[in-house]
Amino acid sequence: MNTKRINILLIVVMLCTATGVKAQSTTVRFGYDACGNRTERYMEIKKIEENGKSIDSQDDQGWLSSADDVIAGVQIAIFPNPTDGKLTLSRSGNGDAVIHATICTATGAVIEKCDVSSLRHDFDLSRLPSGIYILRLDSATESQTWKVIKR
Repeated sequence: MNTKRINILLIVVMLCTATGVKAQSTTVRFGYDACGNRTERYMEIKKIEENGKSIDSQDDQGWLSSADDVIAGVQIAIFPNPTDGKLTLSRSGNGDAVIHATICTATGAVIEKCDVSSLRHDFDLSRLPSGIYILRLDSATESQTWKVIKR
């Protein structure tokens, strides 16, 4: 009987202290390398005020994973990966090399081919089913391959 009262008292104390704490929402995302190995973990914590308004959050581009690499003297960034449909390829640096981009299924069927000469190129994967796709970038001197995950 005495243990029961102590347990009830502990539950009441925990409930009373929990009401003063503001709610928070946590989202965890992972970064992957070109082979599909998880290399980074990103965590976003949103603190929610009592009226439901977010007081501490980050924009999507700031915390979604990005793959960065250099090909033919051009800095390449590919984000977000995993993606819900829109995949962005951003290039910067002094390199003027034309980069040929090819997106394929995991079995090798070509979905899209294009030349990337502008600073930013968006791929629309929203029409594709969820799964793993391969993004291959070729220049005159080298090539790079990334695994892209479509949710």
